[in-house]
Amino acid sequence: MQPLSHSVLAVGQPSPFPSAGVGAMAVAAPIHHGVLTLVVQLPDVSAKDLNAITGDPFALALYQTSANPIGTMMLALKCGGENSWPLKAPILDTSETLLDWATRPQEGNTLLVVLVESTSNTIRALRTVGLPPDFLKLVQDGILSCKTIDPGALMMSSIHLTVDNVWKEGQQWLVDPQANEFRRR
Repeated sequence: MQPLSHSVLAVGQPSPFPSAGVGAMAVAAPIHHGVLTLVVQLPDVSAKDLNAITGDPFALALYQTSANPIGTMMLALKCGGENSWPLKAPILDTSETLLDWATRPQEGNTLLVVLVESTSNTIRALRTVGLPPDFLKLVQDGILSCKTIDPGALMMSSIHLTVDNVWKEGQQWLVDPQANEFRRR
């Protein structure tokens, strides 16, 4: 995994994130300039996809194991009616980036969500979601607990997980509608 060369993210601009391939579908959770980022790559992004990525967040989960103490996250967005869009990805980056992020005081609790059209590698949407501080602390503690960080091994330990695995077996947060923030279940 190479450090990102672009620092500015903008809708309509090329994505600086590693591509999963032309026309591929993928979700990744790297650190981008000190911010945990959820990168969603889809081919031929539709109006429905653009609407879904801006949906209200309502559920969050973090699944950590001894094989992957950093964790795999899941964010679920409301997409109208009873529909939801659960996005799952292992939290991965270079060991240097992860360790720097985990040891640096957090300036905020933002998750950046980036929708990339994989056929053109173009950013189609950007949005932010406020994460609970205890979620971020669990991820940081997981990073610091690693003797070595091997992104390939971490990815392989998470590849078999489904959204249901992450939700049912992980730590869970739901949005409290009165406070409009995540609360641990």
